[in-house]
Amino acid sequence: MGKTILERRKRLETMLKPIAGIQVGTCVDGEGKALFDLTKQKGMEGIIAKRKNSIYAPGKRTSD
Repeated sequence: MGKTILERRKRLETMLKPIAGIQVGTCVDGEGKALFDLTKQKGMEGIIAKRKNSIYAPGKRTSD
């Protein structure tokens, strides 16, 4: 069975060392609307949201 987004994130955090241009993104739990509003206010391009218990599906787009 596949790993959830949270399991995959934990694994990536142990494997990757942050360097210019490569890092594990910040996780903001329960503050999505506020983050979206701030993103618009600052003129940024956007955010990516995922259900934290969804299953990671390599190479596939899902509704999660």
